[in-house]
Order: sequence, then structure tokens, then C-alpha cells
Amino acid sequence: MTILKDLRFTLSVDHILSAQDSNPDVVRKRTPQLIKIAEKALAEAMELISPIVIYQILNVVSFSNQAVHLEDGNELQGEFVNSHLARAEKIAVVAVTISDPLEKRVSELLYSDPVYAHSLNAAGFSAVERLSVSSEKYIKMHVIPRDKKATMSLSPGMIGWPLANGQRQIFNTISKISNLIRLSETQAMVPAFSLSYVMGIGSHVNIEGNTCEFCSRKESCFYQNTKSDFETELV
Repeated sequence: MTILKDLRFTLSVDHILSAQDSNPDVVRKRTPQLIKIAEKALAEAMELISPIVIYQILNVVSFSNQAVHLEDGNELQGEFVNSHLARAEKIAVVAVTISDPLEKRVSELLYSDPVYAHSLNAAGFSAVERLSVSSEKYIKMHVIPRDKKATMSLSPGMIGWPLANGQRQIFNTISKISNLIRLSETQAMVPAFSLSYVMGIGSHVNIEGNTCEFCSRKESCFYQNTKSDFETELV
């Protein structure tokens, strides 16, 4: 079990604008005042963000009935998960968050300054996405042995892995490690700016595939404008 609290990641004005379903280049030409708002949101967000990464590397005990059975007694279920984790020797179970100060600040401003609150909210969503990518890169570079490979990251809510089911399966493990990130009774992650995922590890796992292919929001992805940044970070 490992908890990281100092993992670095980058966040920019372009990321915030993209998280608002806006094209940064178009915004700069047509509504430059939004750039100033995003710049302010970026500065405040970086002051409020406290990144936390929780992960556990577990041995795979067996595969059966479209389920991956783990050494801690838990399992990952479903045809989608089983097909991508086939031949995995170990599973990385991961949850990340930027903590709740930014979330509270957004709530404070929601009615008094909704435009700015919306920009701060976008900063939060983008920040946790980028933290997730940084954590994946960290695990691949510093945790997984050099003679092993890793699958793409699989997150609850991806096509083929229902959100509520996936979250419960992941947090059956995470809840044993720490309560810094947890699930509410409605299966929502707390703090709100949090993400979870798993990766298969082994000598013969399938390293092909792109998470974007299985994202339920792939047709309206707000990271299309900054996709190259994410791909570069994972190289």
C-alpha cells in the first residue's frame, strides 16, 4: 500500500478552457475576457490543490466467470474488465484526488460569481484528470518492474464497465487502505474531484488500446484540444 502526496502535474489555462468544452484558440480570438478569468482560476486552483494518490499492487489469484480474483479477497467483474486484464499477473488498484478545498471554494462562489465558479470547477476537473495521468506514468516508471508490461488504465464508467459497479469493486480494496478517498452512499467519490482506475501488470498483458476509445464521453470529449499533452506524458 502506498499513499503519495507530492506527485507533480501540470495545469494550464488551455486545460481549463478545454474542460469547459471550449476551444482555447477560438476563445482567445472571440472572448479574451474569459482568458483572464481562466488565468485567475488557474492561480487560485493551484493554491488550493492538495494531490493525493493511493495505490495498491495486488497479485491475481485466478480468473473465473468473467471475474479477476485478487489476493485481498476482492474481485473485478465484467466481460470488459476481464478481457482487458486477461493474462495479468498483478493488478494496480488506484484512486487519486486533489482533496476538497477547491470543491468548497466553488460552492462558496456558485451564486455570487457563477462565471468564475464555473472556471474554478473546470480547473478542478482538469487537475484531477492530469493527476491521474501523472500517477499512471509514475506507476509505470517507478513501480512496475522493467521486465513487465502494463495495460491501459481502466476506469469505472468506461463503455462496458458500469460506474457504480466499477467503483464498488475498486473501493472494496481502496477502503482497506485509507479513508482519504471514499465512496458516498450514492457511489459518488468523496472528495468530488477524484478518479479511480485499475491496470493489469504482467509479461504477456495486452498493452494495446486507448482509454479514449472506451470513454462514454468520447464524442464530446473536452480534452480533444489538449489530447497530445496527455499522450506525451504517458510516453
